Amino acid sequence: RRVHGETFSKLASMPHRVALRVLQYNIFAANAGFDIKRAQRQLDAIRKLDPDIVCFQECFLLRMEFVIRAAFPDYHIISTTPAVLRTTNIRFLFSLFFFVLSVVLITTIYLFPDHIGGVIVHLLLSLFVLAAVVGLPPILPHFLRPIAPVLRDITCGNRMGLLIMVRQSISWQLETTELISYQFHHQASVHPIYNPIFTPISMVISWFNATFLHRGILCVPLIVTGPGNLRTRLLLSNAHLATGVANPGRLDQIVELEDTLTKATQHFKADCLILSCDSNADTNQPEMLWLCANNQGGFSDSFRMCFPDLSRAKHGGHTWHHSNPLTRGNLIEPDQRLDYILFKDLRPTTLRCLSSDIVLDTPPESDHFGVFTTFEIVLHRPSD
Repeated sequence: RRVHGETFSKLASMPHRVALRVLQYNIFAANAGFDIKRAQRQLDAIRKLDPDIVCFQECFLLRMEFVIRAAFPDYHIISTTPAVLRTTNIRFLFSLFFFVLSVVLITTIYLFPDHIGGVIVHLLLSLFVLAAVVGLPPILPHFLRPIAPVLRDITCGNRMGLLIMVRQSISWQLETTELISYQFHHQASVHPIYNPIFTPISMVISWFNATFLHRGILCVPLIVTGPGNLRTRLLLSNAHLATGVANPGRLDQIVELEDTLTKATQHFKADCLILSCDSNADTNQPEMLWLCANNQGGFSDSFRMCFPDLSRAKHGGHTWHHSNPLTRGNLIEPDQRLDYILFKDLRPTTLRCLSSDIVLDTPPESDHFGVFTTFEIVLHRPSD
């Protein structure tokens, strides 16, 4: 496939340049959004795209992370899930502990009904039973099966839902202590005054998202290497901002995001920066105008560079689109361009966008379409 007149094989053969393919995708694996068959179709389609890097949002459920890890053993997987919580044993012990507490409390209430009781005790019992149930495997009655895994992952899951895949053939720098995972202080839950098409259902979902499914950013420092001692330091960032057609609280998150990226690029001495995100803000909204303004964020929009006239792009550039049946449900929103792959040269002429397009849209397997961008990275000698 040719991009801007050059082939991938030609780019790969250039001694000082590397082609890097990045996929941005909100995978919609949250709450009742998880479907193992749909997940397999998503991952099969991603495998065919053959990206070097994938940035997922809404990978809240641990089950989804397990499926991804099994499907892509040739990729490094970095997520905002604490490593200790990725094992079923931890969740089982958590469940067993509260099950024992529940039995002890029930027995005490039965043996001493006149001394133990009241609203507080019964509330504690309810919480203990709930905590015990959410750690159990899904062997509950059919109507409870979608509920238990959600509650389990709220208790010990990936609350920011961010996951990054990096092909193992890319040489990269990553230490556990060097990984930056930042949860926005301003969660910016949606209020009716911010959303002109606000509904009671979207109110509940907004409260749930702001309370349990937090928004934030995950940064991974990579060193892309080439022949000899050539190398370039790349800071890869994956972010998810608050929901809402119009949400002033997102601007607070933009400020936090910029501050985090500024500190991270200085700390890792990055030559260039890629920010893959579901911003929940359309192209001409203040959040994106701020990020892409030269006197503010200074980011370049890879898709907009390839399609200055969005009307000529597939779906008008919208990644949230009425043609997608998975968008018709909890949130009724207009067509919007919500997913972006932004980039910034911190060392001049290091990063160049070759191509960008909307993918994973026929058929759609998420409520968002994906964005697939190919970059050319110029490698440097340490003395340059």
